[in-house]
Amino acid sequence: ESQKYDKYGNLTYRKMGNKTVVKDVPAPELVEQGYTETVSQQRNDTILLNNLCAATSMSLPMSYYRNRDTLIVSYRSISAKDTIWIDHDSYPYVELPECGTYRYHTLLSIKSTAAAIDHIEITNPHVDYEGNTNIKIYFNGAAETPAEQLSLHSSTVLFPHLPTPPPTMKARTATYILLLTIASALPSGLHAQQPQTAAQQPAYPAAQQGKTDTKGMTVLMPGETPKPTKYVEVKEQEQHLVFFQGFNISADVYGPAAYALSDYGWAEGALRLNLKNTFFPIVEIGYAKCEKADVNTSITYNVSAPYGRIGVDINMLKNKFQDNRLYLGARYGISKFKYDMSGPAISDPIWGGSEPYDIKGIDCTSSWAEFIFGVEVKMYRNFHMGWAVRYKREISSTKSLYAKPSCIPGYGYTTNSTCWSASYSLIFDLNWGKKKNTKKGVSISIKDIPTETTDSPTTPDDEEQEEEEIETNEIEEGVETTTEKRGK
Repeated sequence: ESQKYDKYGNLTYRKMGNKTVVKDVPAPELVEQGYTETVSQQRNDTILLNNLCAATSMSLPMSYYRNRDTLIVSYRSISAKDTIWIDHDSYPYVELPECGTYRYHTLLSIKSTAAAIDHIEITNPHVDYEGNTNIKIYFNGAAETPAEQLSLHSSTVLFPHLPTPPPTMKARTATYILLLTIASALPSGLHAQQPQTAAQQPAYPAAQQGKTDTKGMTVLMPGETPKPTKYVEVKEQEQHLVFFQGFNISADVYGPAAYALSDYGWAEGALRLNLKNTFFPIVEIGYAKCEKADVNTSITYNVSAPYGRIGVDINMLKNKFQDNRLYLGARYGISKFKYDMSGPAISDPIWGGSEPYDIKGIDCTSSWAEFIFGVEVKMYRNFHMGWAVRYKREISSTKSLYAKPSCIPGYGYTTNSTCWSASYSLIFDLNWGKKKNTKKGVSISIKDIPTETTDSPTTPDDEEQEEEEIETNEIEEGVETTTEKRGK
């Protein structure tokens, strides 16, 4: 009776002596003419499974546009049959425009008769192509079944002109094994630290050693010459950069060119700080647009929305005084947008019926990370030009019931979890009086004279003894010379 008013159900109108009329929608005018309205006797039943033996699971298609699917189960060992009623909602889903339209379902309720079925339950209400178990059927033993429990799976059919999608590969479980390596130290003896012996003092008498007064000043002994302990160092101060070098603004000219040559493009500007010509904190703001239509599936995708990024660049050149730059950078990007998807009508090959695929205003928020390598060259005064290569990785995106975003503003196409992009920028430095001038001058500092290390300290007695030895040697040399002359 519920199928009688189903939008896509078949209604049969009979009248004695007249041809039977079958309608897809109610026809009150035939009832006024004396026709009897009943559910169609031309059932158009489809055998989905036949002679299923020694099985513990089965997969069955679900209707695209009916709210209830009716399955009739017959058994070989008993004459009775069981009927299963499945209530569900259906909705289209597009993973990518080039992959076509899928049909997903949400199970609402399920019930059955009790000829051979003990009870039936829903284990997973979401029906998709992941191959999960959705329904479990428990039999009471009236029919000779090889197993007490059967699992009912659901499947869908794509467009008739598209190939049936291959079964989804089971998710691979990656097992990570942690290896612990225990390194044992070689046995070695432990020795207690020997106390260090204080350096021996010179052997000359204490009366002749240097002493200090109550203020810590050194008292010189008679004949001892004072030695300097400090010196003044004067040297030219090294050049350095001012910490804050100002701002610069830039505009990307590659985005408009990309939109002119493809389905996706953007307009983007950036504001960047210059800290010692080394670190460049940056904020990028842009607006992107994508209009894509797949030639095979005729599915269109439209999106246009702003986006933003924040990050930092680091100048890798050693000489920070020059105006050219070679930098590495990182960004965090985010975009909140709405997109539209549409396509041709989807036909149900089993239960019949079709409707166009047209969904507008799907909300989504996406974020991603970028790693950048770039070059900037000074062209004239404060004007620079530069290019950069960007490696992007998607972090997260809001999941939608109907589709996955095919293109994210500021990120690009989502065919893979990573993508590459490029930019070519015109850059203008805004120093505002904070130019890259260097500070020059001299630095004056007082430093200690390094202490000279000798094997033994020199005392006044040692100096007198050395002088006596020198005089003795000179006298001996003079005597020898006089003797030689007399001999001759």
